[in-house]
Amino acid sequence: MNSKVAIASCPNYEQDTVDQAVAQCLQLIGGLDSIVKPGHRVLLKVNALMDSAPDAVVTTHPAIVAAVIKEVKKLGAKALVGDSPGNTSANIDKTMERTGFAKAAKEAGGEILNFQKSKIADVPSPSNNQRIKTLKIAQAVLDADVIINLPKLKTHGWTLYTGAIKNMFGAVPGFFKTKYHIFAPQPYEFSEMLVDILEVTKPQVNIMDAVIGMEGPGPSAGNK
Repeated sequence: MNSKVAIASCPNYEQDTVDQAVAQCLQLIGGLDSIVKPGHRVLLKVNALMDSAPDAVVTTHPAIVAAVIKEVKKLGAKALVGDSPGNTSANIDKTMERTGFAKAAKEAGGEILNFQKSKIADVPSPSNNQRIKTLKIAQAVLDADVIINLPKLKTHGWTLYTGAIKNMFGAVPGFFKTKYHIFAPQPYEFSEMLVDILEVTKPQVNIMDAVIGMEGPGPSAGNK
């Protein structure tokens, strides 16, 4: 299957500017209405790696989240904003507040979805991965009718680049992330597991926040 890719100029995070850029990209790939239908539960899978402020360039900017929520709401669907932070002991409510996701969801008409409180599904590895034979996935992710993946453009000290694929690692809740790093200690092994997660979750749309990216030792210690 061929993927459609669209790029729109977005020089800053002013909400009107972001709204226009997001709408333009969605129009260029054929419109969100071809995927999202009235009544759908649409998960906006953000990058909530840690409780960083938006200007730290660690997490998806809330202006992107608000823009996508508005597009989902226009189609009569329910917008749910969720992730499981990289820090397994993180306070998810604090993280959602600090990153600006909670405010963006409230103002744009979405809801915060806490993966940590979700049931956990055991999903067999689609590639028959012998290191991680069963994936632990938040049931809330699997229950969504549509997943819109909202990664942050960053380089990474280990896997070199974090994009749409790696952002779905957040579908794995809590301490299981740490275990997977242990089970797949090499970048190639870890990347195989990431592809498995992508295959299981199947985000239908990926909208990358590349207005301001991170370079250097990401995912959290790089530079703007």
